[in-house]
Amino acid sequence: MSDMVQGVADNREPRHYRPIYVAEGRVVDPGALVKLPDGRYVEPQLVRCANGHNVLAPGAALIGWLSCPVPGMRGGHRLTRCRCGAVDYRPPLDPDCPCQRDPYRAPEFTQ
Repeated sequence: MSDMVQGVADNREPRHYRPIYVAEGRVVDPGALVKLPDGRYVEPQLVRCANGHNVLAPGAALIGWLSCPVPGMRGGHRLTRCRCGAVDYRPPLDPDCPCQRDPYRAPEFTQ
């Protein structure tokens, strides 16, 4: 049996895909900062894209920040783009978010 997650390649239209985020080896809420024992904070990391690929592997994904002009979005969205093209945005894009249109496109892989 395949370990692929059934779903779509973009979290704007989730169907069966439920993203899993980890911090320090624990599954955590994607919107929370996790305080480490030494007092530092870390941001949770996405484990697999909507197509089931491990985005924590070296070179498997681009992690970035997309500025957002919508008030209340903390200034933007953290994005993870897998090599397969699947993109995860946190916080998720809402239907009216201008980040869904050019020039606010997530970066592509280039070789």
